[in-house]
Amino acid sequence: PPLPSQVPLAYFDYYWVLYWQGDPSVGTGQSYNADLRYEWAKDKDNLLAIGLFYKRLRNLPEIYLIPESFALVYTYSTRQRRWGEIAGIEIESRKVWWETERARFWSYATITISESGLERSVWGKVGRLEGRLQGHAPIVGNAGVLYSRSRWEAGVFFNYTSTQIWAIGFHRDTFPHVLEERRLMSEAQISYRLGERWEIRFAIWDFINQPFRRTQRAGNADSFRPGRDGEHSRERWAYRTYLTIRYRISM
Repeated sequence: PPLPSQVPLAYFDYYWVLYWQGDPSVGTGQSYNADLRYEWAKDKDNLLAIGLFYKRLRNLPEIYLIPESFALVYTYSTRQRRWGEIAGIEIESRKVWWETERARFWSYATITISESGLERSVWGKVGRLEGRLQGHAPIVGNAGVLYSRSRWEAGVFFNYTSTQIWAIGFHRDTFPHVLEERRLMSEAQISYRLGERWEIRFAIWDFINQPFRRTQRAGNADSFRPGRDGEHSRERWAYRTYLTIRYRISM
């Protein structure tokens, strides 16, 4: 479970300017999965696949607003949700566009469309939200392009995540769910192999640098409007850089 659930006493979070109230009794839940997948593959590098999946979640932790706190101070806590379910479809493709003995240029893409089994009104709006799960995005897409040679590799990767619940509210008009708005993330990386076992990699995340927004939609709004909805905030603009050194133990 998240760190706030391990803290038994309320404390003030200066970053988000709100109070957390932990619950040390919250534990990790279980997930039961079923998948059905069909692949069209010419070879291991050229693939088109479609899959159906279903997930049954039991005793999952979720962050929620304590009902009695809205008139005094915003206090969030963690509780154990008895169950939830997600079903959807996933499409995956891999394609080698150009290849020689010394270099290869290839791409991949995946898209996942899913929704909680309790709330299916995702098309065109967020929906009632009562049945949806915290942290579950109905649409997720990934894409990447790679150029590889014998010694080095360069790549660009993209991820799109649609609107998802960040914290559970207790009343859709008075104090609705806190939503994390849709966002596009990206990463660029380059790696160089020093030999058969050593590799050094440099990566930049997120070079598009799109801040995400958290909002509260009052009255089951179809879309966010600043003049009507409760509050919104943006993450500050920031880049992250990574330098990774790898050593392969066995060949």
